[in-house]
Amino acid sequence: MKNNSILKRCLYFGCAFLIFLVEQLPIFFIGVSQLWQVLLLSAVLLIISGLTLYIAKRANLLEGFEALANGRAWLYILLGFLVLYLVKILGGITLALEGLESTSNQAAIENAGMHPLVMVLLTVIVAPIVEETVFRGFIMGRVFDRQSILGLLISSFLFGLAHLPTSIGAWIIYGGMGLVLGWVYRKTEKLEYTMMIHFLNNGFAIALMYLLMMLMN
Repeated sequence: MKNNSILKRCLYFGCAFLIFLVEQLPIFFIGVSQLWQVLLLSAVLLIISGLTLYIAKRANLLEGFEALANGRAWLYILLGFLVLYLVKILGGITLALEGLESTSNQAAIENAGMHPLVMVLLTVIVAPIVEETVFRGFIMGRVFDRQSILGLLISSFLFGLAHLPTSIGAWIIYGGMGLVLGWVYRKTEKLEYTMMIHFLNNGFAIALMYLLMMLMN
């Protein structure tokens, strides 16, 4: 029985790794500029998102987004988003003290030359769905137990590591983001909540980035 449990946990980890790997493949083509290429890449990103949601549903990680249709859900979502924003402010202050303007991950996104449609799909749709399924759903909820502190810490560390942090400030931002999302998942056991917090966080960041670009031009 114990060996069977260990095997299941290994299979869940392997599934998480495979999903994350597939998400990374379109990154090699994010610089496309012709319309047909942009549309094709966008379709691929949507397919990856849809398949990930399907896998999460089959693994009983998702109840369905009707779980968001109540006040309790939005209380946790807004609280999580607020705490996440405070963590990012702390990370930003640390970056400034280190003499840096942004994380290497953020700089790579801004300098990738992505078409706006690809940028929005990749950061606001694909990343929240895939990363929450992988780090909170499979790693925290299946490889470990959702209530496991060790699972919370390891999933948060791996989440931070996946964003290639090269400074203390970056670790605070991404590792802290993992901890906040993991805390919400641990308290609610609702992956829909963490996906929505992640959607809001990335959507707000992208909207702010484009607004600043417009003001600077």
